[in-house]
Amino acid sequence: MARAHVFVSNNSCSVYSVAFFAKSQCPREISKNLLFEVLPFATGVAASGVFSAILSYADKIVLTNLVTLEKFAYYGIATTIGSFSVFLVGPIYVAVFPRFTQLVAKQEQDNLRSFYHNCCQFVSVMVLPVAIGIALFSSEIVQIWIRNPTITSQTYIVVSILTVGSCINALLWMPMGLQLANAWTRLVVTLNLFQVILIVPLLIVLTTRYNLMGAASSWLILNIGSFLIMPYFAHKRFLKGELKRWYLKDIGYPFASAFTVVILWRIVLSWQAAFMQMSILMSFAELVLVFVSTWTVTALIIPITRQFIASYAAIFRNKLNSLI
Repeated sequence: MARAHVFVSNNSCSVYSVAFFAKSQCPREISKNLLFEVLPFATGVAASGVFSAILSYADKIVLTNLVTLEKFAYYGIATTIGSFSVFLVGPIYVAVFPRFTQLVAKQEQDNLRSFYHNCCQFVSVMVLPVAIGIALFSSEIVQIWIRNPTITSQTYIVVSILTVGSCINALLWMPMGLQLANAWTRLVVTLNLFQVILIVPLLIVLTTRYNLMGAASSWLILNIGSFLIMPYFAHKRFLKGELKRWYLKDIGYPFASAFTVVILWRIVLSWQAAFMQMSILMSFAELVLVFVSTWTVTALIIPITRQFIASYAAIFRNKLNSLI
């Protein structure tokens, strides 16, 4: 399946172009000068789209030559589960990106800063509880879905590695949007180019040594590198002084909350498994409880989502009172 990479997803290029036109405040009539002016931005978006496509299929192409068809099928199953974080962030990104471009065009820096951090926190609340839950309960998830102990044993660690990589990927979408809203594609293209150069050697070396776990680790390594490099330059250029807040409040607090709840559930359920055998239905119910409780605690701790919950609770309470 096509993986939406850290910087550009192919189906969003038309949205990205809004950034340039919003910033340039173009006239209604077509202008050759404007077309030449937009060319660098359009070229950068197109190049990132090409690199994204290469990165999306590189692991599949390399693995077909390094592993058996059976193991390739295991990797496909792991990719399906491990990519879930990216599916969560995509709709959020599409919804908030036009607002990014509007604030940049109006040069409302304070509003942009506040809106940006709120979006980053919202993404963290939506992504981190799910990703951490999948990573720490990958064995149970695969077993419930496939119901085959052999496949479970071959894929659950790969699922965990891919999930962590995809989670890091998803957390970078808002900093990516900040760059593209400012019509700046240089960092996007440069990092994607380095990823394209590194992906095949990494896949060959790590897959040869560590099999499917090595292939998944190559994806994780690339995203860790992006997580360390891209936010630094993006914040330095467009929101100077906000990098620490991004790492600590936008990412760190939601991560600490979600990880604490999930690890406690992991300890409790591991202790329970040592004394009793659970049915598939009961295991599924326990996983639902894990994910719901983790998301609830994280959402209540983070201010932006706590405000959302409080506002919707007030609306529900008012409607209930009107019915009574």
